[in-house]
Amino acid sequence: MQNLQLGPLVLNMDLLIYLLAGITGVLAVRLRSRGQLDKEQLLSYAWNTIIIWMIIWKASLLLFDPMSVISYPQALLFFDGGSKGFWLATVVAISYISYRYKGKLGNYEAAAFIVIMLSGWTLIFSGAQILLTSSTQLIHYVTLLLSFVVLLLLQNPTRKVTIRYTVQLLSIAFVIGLIGSMVHDQIQEGIFSARTSTQLVDEENQAVIGIRNGQSAPNFQLMDLHGNSVNLADYRGQKVIINFWTTWCRVCKAEMPHVEKLYEHYKNENVAILSVNVTSQESNAGDVEQYVEERLLSFPIIMDEIGSVSKQYKVAAYPTTFILDEAGIIRKQQVGAISFESMKNAIQDI
Repeated sequence: MQNLQLGPLVLNMDLLIYLLAGITGVLAVRLRSRGQLDKEQLLSYAWNTIIIWMIIWKASLLLFDPMSVISYPQALLFFDGGSKGFWLATVVAISYISYRYKGKLGNYEAAAFIVIMLSGWTLIFSGAQILLTSSTQLIHYVTLLLSFVVLLLLQNPTRKVTIRYTVQLLSIAFVIGLIGSMVHDQIQEGIFSARTSTQLVDEENQAVIGIRNGQSAPNFQLMDLHGNSVNLADYRGQKVIINFWTTWCRVCKAEMPHVEKLYEHYKNENVAILSVNVTSQESNAGDVEQYVEERLLSFPIIMDEIGSVSKQYKVAAYPTTFILDEAGIIRKQQVGAISFESMKNAIQDI
């Protein structure tokens, strides 16, 4: 999902949505368990399930991409195990809650509680997919509808309880909707820029030149670490990843192994990586070469010595990534850390 930028602060939308989905699942369990003598124990198991899921989802990076963690242990703060980690965490979490509820409630009632919790979770997750992504599919609408129906069918609350928990669920839905509208506005207006009164058109691809999705990326010419001139226009015909970073940025340090892995994966294919160090933000330009040597980075590093290109692309937080198609059209933007898997998927989707 697209991260949310609030000034220099970048919020991890995946983490936020999963937390809200988990809370909704627990609320659904709380509603179902009304009147139960062991209600608090059942809720405790539900909270434990969410915690277990989050820990495994994040920690699975160690299993699926150990080198990125070895290179920079703080990568665990910014990355996760991707889709593999998602499903591993899901299997373990469901196994845990099944074991706990089966021992407490028996097979039928345990199954009902588990389905209730999953329905609450998928209700928010599916809603977020519809509101916050540009790749909404029919399955997301079907899942949203089924989750809502299941919640209604498996709950039989009193009117008072219904009103109370409906207010709580609507509050979460309001938060999702508010975030969704903010992200939608950023996507529509361009995350990094305001509208300009004069729009230039790229004569080659007939697209408006700008930094929003669907626009032609502004051309630039910079020098690399070896003194060679690098011109973005020379990469027409290739998919291009432009990544802005600095040596003092902790998130950038965590992202570097992923960029290196992507470069090694695509270096013999029609994909180019332009790693733009915003040298104007460095205390010492000489630190960049030392940084690259210490981390054994082999992908091209180009130097934005006066900050003109980062200003041109309205970069307000690091790292910031643009992914271009063969015609130089911006197809994806990402503020904050982007993993190898996410970059690879974005390239394949072009």
